[in-house]
Amino acid sequence: MSSSTSGPNGTECSDTNTFRHLAIMNIVAGGISVLVSLTLILCLIYLKKYHFHPQRLVMYLNITICFHGLTSILQFHPLIVSNVSENTGYCKFIGLLGVYSEHLQLFIVTWIVVDMFVMSSFQFYARRVFEVLEVLTTLIVPLLYVWIPLPLGMYGPTGALCEITYVNISECKEEKNGVILITFLCFVPQFLALFLVIVFYIASHVNLHREKQKYTGIYDPQEKPRIEGLMKKLRVLQAYPFIYFGFELIVIIYIIVDINIVQILHPYVQSIPIIALNIQGLALSLAYIFDSKTCSRIALSFRYKVAAMRSNRSDSIITYNASGMYVEFQESLVKKGSLPSYLKGVN
Repeated sequence: MSSSTSGPNGTECSDTNTFRHLAIMNIVAGGISVLVSLTLILCLIYLKKYHFHPQRLVMYLNITICFHGLTSILQFHPLIVSNVSENTGYCKFIGLLGVYSEHLQLFIVTWIVVDMFVMSSFQFYARRVFEVLEVLTTLIVPLLYVWIPLPLGMYGPTGALCEITYVNISECKEEKNGVILITFLCFVPQFLALFLVIVFYIASHVNLHREKQKYTGIYDPQEKPRIEGLMKKLRVLQAYPFIYFGFELIVIIYIIVDINIVQILHPYVQSIPIIALNIQGLALSLAYIFDSKTCSRIALSFRYKVAAMRSNRSDSIITYNASGMYVEFQESLVKKGSLPSYLKGVN
């Protein structure tokens, strides 16, 4: 039997059956996000791309996407309670994990843009010490503040999701303390990171343009490969900030509207953040998987594998090829006229 609470204008804002349907949608979408992000992680491992810093950043990002997808799968609070306005310890814990996972993604995307700036400005790639600092900062800094709503009792149900309770669905009105918390713990970090990302993103492209001007103005046989290599590494990363913040702005706008006109929003409108946050993870993963060079590299790697299996050769050559150097390897053999017969015709 459906349990619901009506607002001042008669609008139901805590319809249990509706939010159960939305919870199932969230679980399914989270599962798809996990599968896609795991596919990309396995793809990076198969191609041995974890040897390169930009691709490791992509891997870290997809690990956070996978973690967020798992928190979405665990958002089944509406399915285990008689009324969605009922708060439980489980809902509080999942709300904490969900907010933490969102901040993990925020930090990784910010580090990606910072690394783009460093690569374009100083022409060196982050050393392992700097990379370890990035990872530790991403993991530890959010823990310093995401726990704050917990002792205040501000983690709980906001319908289909467990998060910071900026809306009291049992009384169908905004929760002022929750609004303050979500503003300072979510909106402020998001807009601060967005400002930094815009500044560093523009600066990195200005520096890259200057590097191109240097190359066209002064002839240096070593300059062209360096510029092309730099552009290739930046190309891998440049789509992620746009995808991430594009979907985040959709969620932020929804929350602002939900806070101000909670009495007239239909419960199914809450599918907006559910869809946006999970599509965000899918888009971030698919941006790399469906990249033309990634697809061609995967296809070529499998063709080498098939060729080696047919010729009963060892996998050591395939491992070397899959590391990202198979094109150079094959071209060098062609130049020497010593391309093995089992690789001929596999282009």
